[in-house]
Amino acid sequence: MLWSAIFLGVADSFSRAEFKVAIPRHAATQDVLTALQVNKIVRNPWSLKLAVRLGGYDKKIHAGEYLLSPSMSLKRIFETLSEQRGLSLTSSKQVVIPEGYSLQEIVEVMDRAGVVSQKTFADYFARYDPQVWRERYSFLQDNKLTGEFFFEGYLYPDTYIFAEDTTPEAALDFMLGRFEKKIYPRLREAVGAYNLHELLTLASIVEKEAVFKAEMPLIAGVYYNRLRIRMHLGSCPTIKYALGNPRKKEVLYRDLEIKSPYNTYKNYDLPPSPICSPGLNAIDAVVDTPKTTYLYFFAKGDGTSVFSNTYEEHLRKQGANPSFLYNSN
Repeated sequence: MLWSAIFLGVADSFSRAEFKVAIPRHAATQDVLTALQVNKIVRNPWSLKLAVRLGGYDKKIHAGEYLLSPSMSLKRIFETLSEQRGLSLTSSKQVVIPEGYSLQEIVEVMDRAGVVSQKTFADYFARYDPQVWRERYSFLQDNKLTGEFFFEGYLYPDTYIFAEDTTPEAALDFMLGRFEKKIYPRLREAVGAYNLHELLTLASIVEKEAVFKAEMPLIAGVYYNRLRIRMHLGSCPTIKYALGNPRKKEVLYRDLEIKSPYNTYKNYDLPPSPICSPGLNAIDAVVDTPKTTYLYFFAKGDGTSVFSNTYEEHLRKQGANPSFLYNSN
């Protein structure tokens, strides 16, 4: 009980502040503890000193610059400092994860940046225990998936700086930590008829469907309306994801026949996981969705969409122009 109280306690669980703490080479342990207290990352000096002693962290802390927060437990703080699980500017690499990238694309970006190779990620996805992550992050409790699908959608799109020797676990931990700060508080507000995992899944579809921010809430509304009457979502981005090609330019009629739980033309309800990492605009769209009666929409050549209440209206607005490209919803 004492161990848990010390290592799992936080200074401020509601804080969203982040502080850059520099640890010089050969820094004395007391200097490190002072830096944590000065930045108000840790408030109880007695717990701080006891944690160092119990965990043997005085011999494990690495030099570098780290982003730390009062909302982090002592355990996570010292894991970050001793195992470089997070930001370190010592021999660092910058990685940009755009909104709408799938896990496959994120892994490719990390590989190209020289942070973690695709093979190293694949090896990790084949052996890790999802329950460990569920215990570390409460927002993963509704996520019942395994393997790489477990992380899909939860890696916050942002600019990151990683140490060259970052492990897959460390990279995932840092991106999940950013999700916890940026997205979790917003999604938590909307949990009700749909759990957090389902809301994130819907947001990922909205992210891939919309070109303009202003249309995201309307597209979210279409999908909520379809879910309410148990109508196929009919989202082309989910087909591309099922095909393993999220950037595929054209979705053909034959593609709609693929046997996959991500084929929303064949399966009702939401797919089993997000299809990408959505940004805050898509998250806001599924949290604050206007009430409409729209059930259909299609994209025009300029990126804007045309919305309809009925299938007849939908066809009339499109015009009778059959095409090999299936681009309407």
